Amino acid sequence: MKKRLGRHQPNKFLLYKDIHNSALKNLCDTSFVGSHSLVFESIPGEFCLSGEISCLGNILVAVYKILTILDDDEENPLVQTVEYSYNASIQGHNTIFRYDNQDDYHHVSYDDHQDEHHKHEYDWTTGKQNSGSPMWIGDEKSPTLGDVLWELHNWYYENISYLKSPYSYAQLGKGRFSIPTQEL
Repeated sequence: MKKRLGRHQPNKFLLYKDIHNSALKNLCDTSFVGSHSLVFESIPGEFCLSGEISCLGNILVAVYKILTILDDDEENPLVQTVEYSYNASIQGHNTIFRYDNQDDYHHVSYDDHQDEHHKHEYDWTTGKQNSGSPMWIGDEKSPTLGDVLWELHNWYYENISYLKSPYSYAQLGKGRFSIPTQEL
């Protein structure tokens, strides 16, 4: 496994969770994020973070991340994200965008992409993928979950006049994940 550097370098699990919780709290404080069903699950050699985040405008973010354990510290292991997918959609409509590094896992590759980190963009009103999508973003520019939520925050305010229910939150458990809601 190639170690990722910069913002995606290995980190102690408890610090990773603190950063994760702080990013969610900051967005909750803006009222953009309403609730979430994200949970960390311990599996042999890894942690899996999965669930949904409910946002204003009926925006729903499905999250799936695998953090591999890099050392033997049972109390607070060193971890690093090795697989991720952040899918942002309008509930009852279509996907807005998805960041991931999973297409190569599904045996899809793009000739102009130097690594597997990319972004898919869609017309959320039709569900059609935009021209030029997926776009290669590279490991160094691959977003954190906080980055994705702030990008959606900005997208929401740029598109608020087009949204059917701009002041409503998406319902959790109506998408890919059905984990109990946790109010922030």
